[in-house]
Amino acid sequence: MSHEATLKIICKDLVEFEKTLHEKGIQKAIVTWREEWAPAGEIPGENHGEVTFGSLREIEVLGYHRASGTIIGVVLRGPEAQRPAIREHLLAAGLSVSERCRNLT
Repeated sequence: MSHEATLKIICKDLVEFEKTLHEKGIQKAIVTWREEWAPAGEIPGENHGEVTFGSLREIEVLGYHRASGTIIGVVLRGPEAQRPAIREHLLAAGLSVSERCRNLT
């Protein structure tokens, strides 16, 4: 039995993400977010060599091209990770949007 690997396209920013979705005819985006306290090693730019915790804010926006099994995504962190602004940006681009929390707690 063979299994096709799922292809994942990682975009550099939200504009490239939208362009890729439109090129593939995808009309829906899923905004997932994490806003929680996490070990510093999980926070970009934070590595203290010990277990310290800090505030993690991360948003991953995803689209799925069913015909090819391709996932398109972009990860936004820190100041870029503003859910209301991202949602409005995607809606203005003509995409439908759903949101899902990925907090561990």
